[in-house]
Amino acid sequence: MGFSKQLTYDGKLKLAPTFIAGGKEIVFAVHDTPSEVCLKKLNLSDASQERLYPSLVAHHMDASFSSDGRYQCFVKSANNPQMVLTIKDTTEEKEWEFRPQGARSTARSPTITPDHRRVIFALSTGGGRQIASVNVQGQDLKHLTESASMNCWPAVSPDGKRVAFSSR
Repeated sequence: MGFSKQLTYDGKLKLAPTFIAGGKEIVFAVHDTPSEVCLKKLNLSDASQERLYPSLVAHHMDASFSSDGRYQCFVKSANNPQMVLTIKDTTEEKEWEFRPQGARSTARSPTITPDHRRVIFALSTGGGRQIASVNVQGQDLKHLTESASMNCWPAVSPDGKRVAFSSR
């Protein structure tokens, strides 16, 4: 490693970059306008940018993609401040949502497991923020942590057997 290179020069705040397409592209959330956060894809070979989900008017961020590109997931605003987990199957052209219980609950920082069967994410509820998972159809909620802590930013090991996360 040991190097860095600025890839964009528009001065807009960007968050949560992730490589896709074998490292040839990066998807990130960007404050496109002062009141809009959306996902954009940056092609590293020519620096061109493309807005993902251009018809979506809700804020959307925290993108994750399966290694084969079939599944895409991200969170989007529903009712302020609720954030809903959206999962897309690009092969079958289907879309599912996981809506957390409670008007103030949010799903954040999703990651798709290596076997492409589940999405692990941070779930905030009245009792803090926990790590949870759903299947790729947004069903079968499983809580992976249950503590008074703020548990965030899950990452799944390449073999899918371990989950690392930050806890406070």
